[in-house]
Amino acid sequence: MKRNLHGNRRMMVLLSCLLVGGFFLSCGGSRSIYAPVVGNLEFQLLPGSVNSVYDDYAPVISPSGGALIFTSNRPPALGMDRRDDIYIARYSDREWEEAAPAVEALPGAANRGATSYDVLHGTVYFGQCYRPDGVGDCDLYSATVRGNQWRDINNLGPVVNSLEWDAHPCVTPDGSQLYFASERLGGFGGSDLYVSYRQPDGTWGKPVNLGKTVNTSG
Repeated sequence: MKRNLHGNRRMMVLLSCLLVGGFFLSCGGSRSIYAPVVGNLEFQLLPGSVNSVYDDYAPVISPSGGALIFTSNRPPALGMDRRDDIYIARYSDREWEEAAPAVEALPGAANRGATSYDVLHGTVYFGQCYRPDGVGDCDLYSATVRGNQWRDINNLGPVVNSLEWDAHPCVTPDGSQLYFASERLGGFGGSDLYVSYRQPDGTWGKPVNLGKTVNTSG
């Protein structure tokens, strides 16, 4: 069966129902993106220029603060098949502009998304499935951000990636820890959360399972 970035629904809901930088969240029931009302605990559904009738999830604010980057499986163009990909919606004059593919120049197969920015090192992390350089079916990748272009795309390699599904990276603000979801062998359930620590030479170390306090057998 062909895999995608959604993976296990339980893990998808866990990862997508998190506040992102205190501003945005997406929830697994509708998989739409919401923004909080300032000074209130209520959330507003973002307009149709951002959300679609398809799955829209994993929102993050761009390093500049002027755009929302998220993943959607909407068709990239009329008549084309649906696929997970990275989209950007810019905020200008108190309105959301129409969401568009964020990285047109990014090579490789479809099914990519769930981005996380390491502003300190100028790097973005994301998941992508079925690239020729993949270790498993879905792997974690990094790219160097230069304006609107992503360059130097690298698979994080067999130390971080497994032969199974690895996706949904989240790097800490200081760039020292990389959290992600994986279905690799040795976990407590179908999908578990792991962390990899940045080594003195800048590479990522062997991932550590977050343990039964965090992960479950479900």
